[in-house]
Amino acid sequence: MNGDDCSMSLILNIGNLVKDENSKDKDNVKNKNILTLASKESDLDDEKVQSKLAKIKAKLMSGKRLSRKEMEFLRQYDNELYMLALKMERLRKTVENQLKSCKSKEEVSIVITRFLSGLNKNDPEFQIKANTINEAAKEFMKTDRYNNLPETTQEAKKQKDNDKDTFTLSKDLKKENEPWIEINEFSYQEMYE
Repeated sequence: MNGDDCSMSLILNIGNLVKDENSKDKDNVKNKNILTLASKESDLDDEKVQSKLAKIKAKLMSGKRLSRKEMEFLRQYDNELYMLALKMERLRKTVENQLKSCKSKEEVSIVITRFLSGLNKNDPEFQIKANTINEAAKEFMKTDRYNNLPETTQEAKKQKDNDKDTFTLSKDLKKENEPWIEINEFSYQEMYE
């Protein structure tokens, strides 16, 4: 190899090295761009998750019932808030069951007051519990069941006594009419035999 060939070979090798470095730099830039895009997407996803969590938390804190999808979302992304939501749902069901067993609107009011007065004001969950109880009561008061309740406990008792009397009277009438029905059925059968 002569000097020109040697320097030409050296120049080609240096050129190849530079190309390799440029290629590596381009690959690194591509990788950095991909990582940046992925990071932005995960940040965007994280922002969406945080935004949705904030909306669900606000709904929960106001005492409203969460949907199954919202509960599942909490279970997946915020276990602590999910456990709180389960606790509030149990409280809501307890309140609803008590309200459904009430015999008058007066009794409904007493049950709600009892639940609210039973809360500890120093409890960190005081406000969410109070909101859950009030929301359950508000929903119950919109139902036909509530609207059909008598106003007072005394009215409910009178209504119950009247219902007993009506039931007894109808039972007595049925007994009186049964022999007549049997006779008529017997007579009807005799006529066609």
